[in-house]
Amino acid sequence: MTHAPVHGGDLRLAMAEAQALGSDPGTVDDWLDLSTGINPEGYPLDPPDPTGWQRLPDPVAHGELLSAATQYYFSPNEEAIIAAPGTAALIAALPHLFQRRTVSIVSPTYGDHARSWRRAGYAVTPVNTLKDASPASITVLTNPNNPDGVTVNSYTLEKFLTRMGRRDGFLIVDEAFGDVSKMGSAVDFVSEHNVLVLKSFGKFFGLAGVRLGFAIGKPQLVTALSEQLGSWSVSTPAIEAGIKALNDQGWQATTRARLERDSGRLNRILDAAGLLRVGWTHLFTLIDCETAQDLYDILIRNRIYVRRFDYRPTWLRLGLPGTDAGFNRLELALAEWRKL
Repeated sequence: MTHAPVHGGDLRLAMAEAQALGSDPGTVDDWLDLSTGINPEGYPLDPPDPTGWQRLPDPVAHGELLSAATQYYFSPNEEAIIAAPGTAALIAALPHLFQRRTVSIVSPTYGDHARSWRRAGYAVTPVNTLKDASPASITVLTNPNNPDGVTVNSYTLEKFLTRMGRRDGFLIVDEAFGDVSKMGSAVDFVSEHNVLVLKSFGKFFGLAGVRLGFAIGKPQLVTALSEQLGSWSVSTPAIEAGIKALNDQGWQATTRARLERDSGRLNRILDAAGLLRVGWTHLFTLIDCETAQDLYDILIRNRIYVRRFDYRPTWLRLGLPGTDAGFNRLELALAEWRKL
């Protein structure tokens, strides 16, 4: 039997865990969801035009979306970028573009990458760092990494790409959490190297339910990827949301500053509780705790949901609470845990 992958955000699962611990699970609205690493204060959208649910996506509006994304992500041009119904769809489609060979995945990382390549029949080799990847393979790098926030700088990327180019390798870089990173982007290298960059709209803009993502690479490759997705892969409401948010530079600047402040506040709270931080981005922090299960249970009893990892039971990843009330709830739960 094949089990569905476990991601964050499943509050029904969290409620069932609370009930199993003998606690009142309340309702979904009672929970503080820190399990996803999504910006908790998403871009403010007006309700979509009702006619957008009735008509097929407009090619002109789709072009406006690609134009906005080209500027926002610094794509070389509009021929080098495509839109998709979330990066999950891109990750699932990618294995169908290549001939079979070994896939090196810098690990541990977002689990859907390995699942997608294995499901398509590829041999997947986890590697610890980009330096350990075979330059002749297809290499997958999440940058900044999820869940530990490790970032590979542009110098290291270019060095690997140069070595890889001599062996006809290919690099896929997932920059889902890269909107607030100050380390540069692999987009800088798509014109000269065999590299494809995945961009998530939902994380930074806090609109995961819109289901919108982008791939940036050489035109021939992104065109083939677009054909894998099929016609009208991005809905009219998603196009409208993307155009508005990607063009709003004022909101983007204000949000980057707020996320930097809030991530610092979260890290100070975790430090004060005596927890060991082993990685972070401006959207989440990863801790390593020998009594992680006890801490997780207390958080669940307080209706606070965080991310666990079956391959590393001592790890917990916490997203941003978003409000003063949320930060206070987390502090109180951590104080309860410290009394154990």
